[in-house]
This record gives sequence, C-alpha cells and structure tokens, in this order.
Amino acid sequence: MSNPSSVPDHPTESSLSAPATLPNGGYYDNDFSWINNTTARAVVTKVYPTAYKVYEWMDWMGGKVAWCLGLTQSRFQYAIDEAERIERRKRRKEEKRQQRAMEEEAYWREREEPYVPRMTMQKAELQERNSLV
Repeated sequence: MSNPSSVPDHPTESSLSAPATLPNGGYYDNDFSWINNTTARAVVTKVYPTAYKVYEWMDWMGGKVAWCLGLTQSRFQYAIDEAERIERRKRRKEEKRQQRAMEEEAYWREREEPYVPRMTMQKAELQERNSLV
C-alpha cells in the first residue's frame, strides 16, 4: 500500500497537469487545464475517472444485454447468406468459362501450322539475289 502522505488529498495546481495519479493508485492522462476555475477543475479531475468507468461498464453491460436478447444477430441473415452463395456461384461460373476459353485457344494454337507467307519469302530471296549482283 502506498504512503498516504505521498498522495495529495486534493489536487494541487501542479498535480492537475497530465498524467495525474489518483488517490486509489489509478492513472489517467486527461489534461483539464482548459478549465479556468480551479475548484471546477478539481471536481472534474476527481469525477472524470469514475464517470468514465461507469460509461465503460454500461457499454459492456449493454453489449451483454443485446447479445442475450439476440439483437446482435441479423434478422435476415438467411437472405444475406443466399445472396453471397449466388454471387460465389456466378464468380465460379465466370472463372470456369474464362479457363475453358483459354484452354480452347491454347488447343487451337498448338494445332495451327505456323503461317509463313510464301510471297514474302520469294520477294526477300529475289531482293537478296539482286543486291548480290
């Protein structure tokens, strides 16, 4: 346990700056220097940690009550799930179609004889012969 004389009973001007130590040993880092009235600042400094703990507790308790009442679950989850299934089916169908198209294109590319324009080769040979002469 801490020495009672080391913890001030009332916040002093120097203890109001963040971070401050609470008498019960807790810490918080809120700066209330914007409050001009020293008495009001002292009250806010003392009340804030408790009020924040109450707020956190109420938030936690509200979540538990909502869960118990089933309010955290979607009322129309079956419709959301069905829409997602339909979207997945469409996506898979499109991927299969694209895969088949790529395979078919590769199949015909392998079977296809390379196109060699005969006239072009003849012209090139003639140009070579003429350039040699």
